[in-house]
Amino acid sequence: VATFLDVADVIRTAFGSSEQARRADFSPSDFGLNAGAGRCQFCLGIGEVAEQDQWATCPVCGGTRFGQEALSVRVDGFSIGELLDVPATELRTRAPSFLSAHLDVLAAMVDLGIGHVALGRRVDTLSGGEIQRLRIATKLAEHGTGDLLFVLDEPAAGLHPRDVELLVRALDRILDGGRNTVVLVEHNAAIIRACDWLVEFGPGSGPHGGRIVAAGTPEELSRTDTATGRVL
Repeated sequence: VATFLDVADVIRTAFGSSEQARRADFSPSDFGLNAGAGRCQFCLGIGEVAEQDQWATCPVCGGTRFGQEALSVRVDGFSIGELLDVPATELRTRAPSFLSAHLDVLAAMVDLGIGHVALGRRVDTLSGGEIQRLRIATKLAEHGTGDLLFVLDEPAAGLHPRDVELLVRALDRILDGGRNTVVLVEHNAAIIRACDWLVEFGPGSGPHGGRIVAAGTPEELSRTDTATGRVL
């Protein structure tokens, strides 16, 4: 996630340029997980090892993915393992000074209901909805962004109703000023009600669908005898 949010280099530089790191002959590149002397040399920075066709926590680093010498380096009270393991909700309130310029993206993650995600989380362990919201968070953190088209495929899938509310608020922020456009494929009624314009496909699903059966504002569709109209 740190790489996804473009803060991995900032973190590596902060740890690699510290006095502790220099004494250990470490450089910023040694605080990466893809290479370098700082990563665990047993699991090669994965944090897990394959045992009899199953993955198990690395017995050497305990899943931290770094070697003990790299973990002993502390900057602003954090080791790199601790920093990458702190959820965004907590990190936003006690972030080290070198992340001060990136507090907006952490706040956006919290606003989008993914404050439980830590910077060290592997992206391939996130759900599709979490990845979509990470992408939205990066854009919310870019003040003045405009003239962008966001295409989201069922971003509310699997979300708690409270998280759906947070998502709607975030999408409204993207649309503030009228410069961006959001297009969604969605079945969630709360999001459908919040849209400016709806296009309903049907009348059924699969071979029984594929035709535009209604289009208009939510208020206009609420007066139609279609599946969406009846829900609205």
